[in-house]
Amino acid sequence: MRILLAVACLLALTACSRDVYVVQAELSNVANLVPNSEVKVDDVTVGRVSDMELDGWHARLTLELDNGVRLPANATAKVGQKSLLGAEYVELDRPSDATGVLRPGDVIPLTRTDRYPETEELLAGLSLWLNGGGLQNLRTIYTEVDKALGGREQITRDLLDKLRTFATTIDQQKNAIVATVDALDGLSKPLAAQRDQLAQALDHVTPGVTLLNQQRTNLTTALSALTSFSTVATRVINRTQDDLTADLADLRPILANLVAAGDSLPRSLDVAGTLLFPLSTFKNSFRGDFVNVYASVDLSLQAVNPLLAPLGGR
Repeated sequence: MRILLAVACLLALTACSRDVYVVQAELSNVANLVPNSEVKVDDVTVGRVSDMELDGWHARLTLELDNGVRLPANATAKVGQKSLLGAEYVELDRPSDATGVLRPGDVIPLTRTDRYPETEELLAGLSLWLNGGGLQNLRTIYTEVDKALGGREQITRDLLDKLRTFATTIDQQKNAIVATVDALDGLSKPLAAQRDQLAQALDHVTPGVTLLNQQRTNLTTALSALTSFSTVATRVINRTQDDLTADLADLRPILANLVAAGDSLPRSLDVAGTLLFPLSTFKNSFRGDFVNVYASVDLSLQAVNPLLAPLGGR
């Protein structure tokens, strides 16, 4: 008895002193797996399941692996069963595109975990096939698919090609779609914070929308009239553009001469409008209710022609 106790203690001390490192694995379904279940690589036990906990809608397993076990960073995990009625275990495997090294603290995500079918599932499927239900259902499906696709093979091929192109395009735009979703998420946060202001703005906009709805007929008529006007205006411009271009070409020398005249033209207008005084001195002559006038009056009795006198004639 003492020998057995000593051996048990020795085994316990050996197990406790074993060098291990810890990784975690996420599984959507752990079936009948229990803590302390074995972890295998190539059918060799390399560790155990030290802890199991619920993380949201999936399970998170804590795996203790022997320190000498080397696995790639993208290793996969599956829940398997030793035999039809045997215990379950976790199987770690190396994918064909193995990269990196699995290090302590790494997590094997849901995308790289799965489980083998259980005995109950195999027996249920076998029972279905033996009872003829599976074959009969398969025949029905085959017949209906044949009826649906009969005479439409080329259309179906084209549809599948388009679906493949669509799926490929969506996959190529995956980063852009994720960025768009993130941007929408960033936009939704300030919008949620401004919910009360947005509600007030919508309340103020409602009367305007109602008025626009009431004036919809008039607005439609106005837009139709504007469309007709634009059509006529376009037709007129298209028909008169040659004449308009010629008129502008003829007007160019006149405008050029006006520009060359500079200040001469306004000065000549000032002199041309002179009656008793230049127009530019109008404000100097009329001061409120009196007029500043300096005039020389010839009261001689000589008979002269009033039109020719300023020129020295009679």
